[in-house]
Amino acid sequence: MPNKIKVAVLMGGPSEEHEVSLDTGKNVLKNIDKKKYEAQGITINKEGNWEMSPEELKKNFDVVFVAMHGPYGEDGMVQAELEAVGVPYTGSDAQTSALCMNKHLSLKLLQDLELTVPQTMFLDWNEWLDNREALLQKAKLFINPPYVIKPNRSGSSLDVIVSANSEEIEPTLMKLFEKHHDLIIQPFINGREVACGVLDCGVTRSAYPLPPIEIIPKLSHFFDYESKYKMSGADEIVPARFSDSWLKEIQRVAKQAHTLLDCRGLSRTDMVVGEDGKVYVLEVNTIPGLTKTSLLPQEARAKKIMFPELISRIIESGLRTHSVNIAKSSEHGEFSF
Repeated sequence: MPNKIKVAVLMGGPSEEHEVSLDTGKNVLKNIDKKKYEAQGITINKEGNWEMSPEELKKNFDVVFVAMHGPYGEDGMVQAELEAVGVPYTGSDAQTSALCMNKHLSLKLLQDLELTVPQTMFLDWNEWLDNREALLQKAKLFINPPYVIKPNRSGSSLDVIVSANSEEIEPTLMKLFEKHHDLIIQPFINGREVACGVLDCGVTRSAYPLPPIEIIPKLSHFFDYESKYKMSGADEIVPARFSDSWLKEIQRVAKQAHTLLDCRGLSRTDMVVGEDGKVYVLEVNTIPGLTKTSLLPQEARAKKIMFPELISRIIESGLRTHSVNIAKSSEHGEFSF
């Protein structure tokens, strides 16, 4: 038997998405192809302490599968620590991860590059302290109700609040500024929620989109945390119920966002197909969930990519991204991308 590739599945972390990350990591460990890989879960606890240091990971493993979500895991900090010791890992690099976690900056960049995004206003805690009334007035003039107010750097739709009118802005901001230093406010886009995953082979110009998935929340009027992670939280239809031309347009936007932001390995772009006939990019996730209820595995399955192969493709992309000699991988045969 050829030597197996040694994979550390890194999960947990100090963010509010600790438990979701553990679910992703455990699901990867359960479904990874054990004929090809020798995998071990490595946990970062809620205090940010690593079960095994990055230096030890480099000595003991060929690649790190980053199964982290939220701040610290998805914002480039973990990636920077792994880069510092030169250990290969899956997914986007530290710079791209930090950019995509910052919704305001990444959406502005995509808008500058001619993708459609909702009108977005950045709200800073220091400005809130210095001149609350001016900030409130600016928000009311800048954005039309209903409003979507959410953390600028967070995931899993945590702390996303939809406010129906301008009178709700102040109490909503007061609540969210207790936990978050910067927020964004956008108009609520009427339309159909969709997401589209993108994979690549770890080299430039190799990105390919998966079938888009349509999301119909059942517990809320938008795809919030409960709708995402409860088994009956939403109807998720893949491929999405659009014409072929619309499906291709959604895929084009997702692939373009992945490429423009220099994502690697995998990404998932969340969008709304508005009633005005435009495809609005809401955010780009560099580490989409891989739990039992997550969207990306459903999209991959619709393309006949079962979960063990999806994991293998992500690992292979990570090895190629970091210019690793993948002779071990070739012993198991080539992947068809």
